[in-house]
Amino acid sequence: MYKISEISQLTGLPISTLRYYETIRILEPKRLENGYRTFSEDDLEWIRFIKQAKQIGMNLETMLNYAELRKKGDQTIIQRISILVDQERILRHQISELENHLDFILLKKHHFYEKLQNKSEH
Repeated sequence: MYKISEISQLTGLPISTLRYYETIRILEPKRLENGYRTFSEDDLEWIRFIKQAKQIGMNLETMLNYAELRKKGDQTIIQRISILVDQERILRHQISELENHLDFILLKKHHFYEKLQNKSEH
């Protein structure tokens, strides 16, 4: 079991963010009799998933939906796969856009290299 400060240190998320995630019920740590939160290894893995989902651009509403499905267990696996497929589609579109931007830069650089080469030949 981990304390919130340990989870913060292990995940790099501020304690305030962990508390916020609890407030919106995306995260549900156990509480001791004294009110202190305790986090399990499963909670730690779930927080790592949340952090990665955020990094790949999954919005909070989708994460909340995914969290609700996760709580319901294995009968929601198909719905969770669907969410991941949707996110994959979004990422592939973003990758395509980034590749287009990169192509633009490469073409512009090529244009300038040609200009430099033509100047040096004259």
